[in-house]
Amino acid sequence: MLQPEYIIAYDHGTGAIKVALVDLEGNLIDYAVESYPLYAPQALLAEQNPENYWEAACRGTRKVLNRSGADPRKARGIVFDTIWKSLILLDTDIRLMGRSIIWMDARADKEARELNRHFRRNLFQASDYWPKLLWLRRNMPNMYDRAYKIVGVNTYLGFKATGNLCNNLTDSFVSSPHEDFKALYDEFLSYGDISKDKFVDWVDCSSQIGVLQQNAAEMMNLVPGIPVFAGSCDIPAIAIGSGSAAPGKVHAYFGTSGWICAMHKHTGKDLYVIPIDRSHDLTLKGTICCLALNWTIQQLYRKEQEELGDQIFSHIEQELKDIPFGSGNVLAMPFLFGGRKPDFSSKARAGFFNISSQHDRRHMLNALLESICYIMRMNAKLLAESTGITSFDTINAVGGGACISHWMQILSNVMNARVQVPAQPRHAGTIGVAYHALIGLGYFDSLAQASENIHLEHTYLPDPSAHSRYLELFEQFQRIYPAMKELYFALN
Repeated sequence: MLQPEYIIAYDHGTGAIKVALVDLEGNLIDYAVESYPLYAPQALLAEQNPENYWEAACRGTRKVLNRSGADPRKARGIVFDTIWKSLILLDTDIRLMGRSIIWMDARADKEARELNRHFRRNLFQASDYWPKLLWLRRNMPNMYDRAYKIVGVNTYLGFKATGNLCNNLTDSFVSSPHEDFKALYDEFLSYGDISKDKFVDWVDCSSQIGVLQQNAAEMMNLVPGIPVFAGSCDIPAIAIGSGSAAPGKVHAYFGTSGWICAMHKHTGKDLYVIPIDRSHDLTLKGTICCLALNWTIQQLYRKEQEELGDQIFSHIEQELKDIPFGSGNVLAMPFLFGGRKPDFSSKARAGFFNISSQHDRRHMLNALLESICYIMRMNAKLLAESTGITSFDTINAVGGGACISHWMQILSNVMNARVQVPAQPRHAGTIGVAYHALIGLGYFDSLAQASENIHLEHTYLPDPSAHSRYLELFEQFQRIYPAMKELYFALN
């Protein structure tokens, strides 16, 4: 039996990197996962050691090659998708100068407020890239002055693989193909006295940035000379892997975080978009998702989880199948880690509302699943206002939560939409980013063609009576936070 040729795709998340082998038709062959630590030396700080990223990528590559038995000589391309908006400082010898300040770090509240005053718009939050860059310039001037380049995770991993410094379009925050963003970025750089020379120019996501060098190949148990492609940040990769990388297409992600996202032509109306190519952006509205689910399962089903492990989800599907739409009028607030603007404050907290002696843990867990779908519905309205997209009649769902059939049926009923789940919803990022290499190599012509190639395996259709009931409860759900807001602020 001939072994297939394949792409090696890396999906770099906050806590781990997934290394996947994807064949030249876009099918997953095998994968491995390697983790790395997160450092939180003080409140609001979140840092990681970029060298840990590379070491984990190498370990994961060796592991998946060994487990799959894949021939290293059959690898036709390498590509990374990564977390975005990280600050990694490199000196003139291209050596690390310290830890990476990652996306979830929120040290720059003062700078965010200052930038909002300067631009006379409420553009920035403490965890944004630009306030943290200004914080670095102000609070670590010696480090800033010594830095030759300030890069993101994708650029760093690409350099470790090829020896070349190349950024990709989706992770570029000081330059853009669009005049409106160029003007905004240039004003920011001028205001902060930040040199544009310290940043790496961007290239298109399917561009080849080099080939795998000898030392990197030895660390990965690969052969040198494999083409390496620019790749993207994780959100565009997930959009492609969900089958939603075409204008007007909508996807929902059910992972640690969760969001509803649409692809559309660039408009320049919103700073919080992710370019997916030179003409189109992704706009998303998000919430905390499976973190809240995992916590609830741990509290309510601890014994079963210890006994069943990953099979706990099959168990709860059986438990919830007889719970009526609306969980017997129990409502949940899923804000274990606070809410997100503009609808909810970081002061918001989790809770269950309207529990009686007639309810049990099944109603509570079901209400938690419903509450996240209610927030998806709220976010769809915000998404429509931002993008002009008004049709949400079809949503492609991915992430670990998309494997829970009961939850996807709730989403369909709440949104009154056809919900479609691909064959490998947990691997949307690695499969999606592999298409950048496949396009670069000429196996596919476009992102739209790549999305059409995604096999949508499961379809959920809305139940009209369930949707009608959910509309009634949705109205009540929206009233809880305003009613509780004053108390949240008093307690938190």
